[in-house]
Amino acid sequence: MRLPLLALPLLVGCGSVRLGDEEPLGDRDFDAAGALDGGGSLLNVVVTLGAPDAGCGSCVELSVRADNGTAPYTFEWEDGNKLPSRVVCMDDGVEVYEVVAHDASGRSSAPYAVRLGLPERACVDASVPRLCIENGSFEGKVAVNTGMVFDVPPWSDCTNPSRPNFPHVLNDSVVQWVTKVPAPTDGVTFVGLQENDQTSQALCEPVRGGELRYFTIDARKLDISNATGDNKERIFLAVSGGVSANCLTRELLWVSPSLGMEWQSYCVTMAPQQYMDRLVLEAWTDGSAPLTSSVMVVDNLQPVAGCP
Repeated sequence: MRLPLLALPLLVGCGSVRLGDEEPLGDRDFDAAGALDGGGSLLNVVVTLGAPDAGCGSCVELSVRADNGTAPYTFEWEDGNKLPSRVVCMDDGVEVYEVVAHDASGRSSAPYAVRLGLPERACVDASVPRLCIENGSFEGKVAVNTGMVFDVPPWSDCTNPSRPNFPHVLNDSVVQWVTKVPAPTDGVTFVGLQENDQTSQALCEPVRGGELRYFTIDARKLDISNATGDNKERIFLAVSGGVSANCLTRELLWVSPSLGMEWQSYCVTMAPQQYMDRLVLEAWTDGSAPLTSSVMVVDNLQPVAGCP
């Protein structure tokens, strides 16, 4: 049975965790791709890694893009290079490459640094097709879904067969007594799923049976012990493939370990046996507390070339 979490009094507002105050470049953890976001300037810059050599060796391509500013953008690396795409090699003796973006109105981004680790870590196999998905940071209108508002396109709350389904769009501006809502791991908002809730989207490119696709995603359980008295029921993220034409879910592809109370990144390997053009994320539990409801949140879905 669901805990009536949606009926509890809430103060909901839209806030930003990425835009606003700049954070100086300091000693922070690099993500799995080896990149470090320089902080929350009004102008945002992101660097992606690719492999120019077919052998996937010690050289990688760094490609930079910018948003939240006025186009066109120009870029300036700390070594004077001004190209938006460049090839660097591990044997150059440089471990960190730093870039700043400038927009047409004269604004500059906070520095963004890329650290090159061991070749096997920084190397990306460009021949592996990536999962084609949009809005992997789940940016949308903050709202606790009571059956009327789920605004995080192109993610949908459709189900087949039709059943009650109430995914939420959340961030740490949502204040309530049931739980302390965490900050996002990417962007401004993320999606919350009570047990058996799901969200899905039509892929921009289908995946055929026998093909592999990979992505990373951040997930965690929410502490709602204020309402339930305990957190014993385990909750899991289930990933399935389906058909976008009718919202049908047809094949389970991956299930996470039991989620903990802190954000953790998971690498998902999808090996569908059937055609799929719809990705489905669903909250499962072990059913050990049938009179309560567990809640999980997901953020920062990023297509990658492979999983360890």
